[in-house]
Amino acid sequence: MVHHASTDEAPRRSLIPQSRLARAAVATAAAAVLALAIGGIAVAGGLESADATPRPSSPGEEMRNKLFAFTPHEARLVTDEYGFEIHVRADVEVHGVNEPVTVQTVGSTMVARVLPGGQEIKFPTAGAVRYPGSPTFEYQPHMRDETDLNWSVSDNALLDDLFTEEELAEGGDAEMFGPKDEATEQGVTAEDVEGIEISLHEAEKIRTRDGQELWVDTPVVVGVIELPVERV
Repeated sequence: MVHHASTDEAPRRSLIPQSRLARAAVATAAAAVLALAIGGIAVAGGLESADATPRPSSPGEEMRNKLFAFTPHEARLVTDEYGFEIHVRADVEVHGVNEPVTVQTVGSTMVARVLPGGQEIKFPTAGAVRYPGSPTFEYQPHMRDETDLNWSVSDNALLDDLFTEEELAEGGDAEMFGPKDEATEQGVTAEDVEGIEISLHEAEKIRTRDGQELWVDTPVVVGVIELPVERV
């Protein structure tokens, strides 16, 4: 015998409100709860962004990536007939490997910009503070090395005078001096400079196709410092 439901039985109620306004209110409340949950996780450090910029460091405060520790102290502005240099006195200590690391590798994990313009300057060279005028090409592991890191900005007009228009079009100046950085391209002069900002990026080791191991920078910034320049 088949039982037929009586028409007097109450219909089942849905948990989802039928009213559009009521459904919108439920959705808004759910979104608010989710936002609060995500906010709580972020405060606890659970959703840390790879692009998050750390607070600015103070002079003499150590910044560190996986390859070396970097402690900047002061900056000086030095001018000559070719342009100007910003000399940053700092301590560098390699701790990520048990072999010397080149200045080029250390410098490749830093992004330096002139202040207040923010134009990037590249390719730092280095000298030993204890031996003024002596270039440094590499840092020894597990030794705190007091060093001068020097960023140069060349006089654009002077460089352009060395080449014909045809040679400039073919990149003649780039072949001799390397590609121009933003500060050189935009004609920044020593009079424009009040300071330098250095961002230290994380370093990671990669293996090339021929089996060599290289240290390269990553997008993650592990430290930032702004130093006023002393004019000498």
